[in-house]
Amino acid sequence: MVNKSSLIFLSLTAALDLVLASSVQITSPKVNAVYEAGSTVDIKWHVNDKSAGPIRLQYASGKASSLNVDGVIADNVDASLGTYKWTIPKDIKPKK
Repeated sequence: MVNKSSLIFLSLTAALDLVLASSVQITSPKVNAVYEAGSTVDIKWHVNDKSAGPIRLQYASGKASSLNVDGVIADNVDASLGTYKWTIPKDIKPKK
């Protein structure tokens, strides 16, 4: 049995210049995916513009129309890689 306090709901955002914002689409994990703190998540995305610069991966909570950024996963990730492996901190606070 998994302790509910060790679970987080995960929504991801890719912070980009406004010009590039529509060229990156996160494909995994899906919106409202639930993971246990301390587990590893493969974050994947599709890039329409292969010349896109570095991106910032963030996790967020709230409604899709008004997400609240809760923290930064990684900065300056090469957008053309299309993947990032993230180990969720064990002390991360759960969100609903």
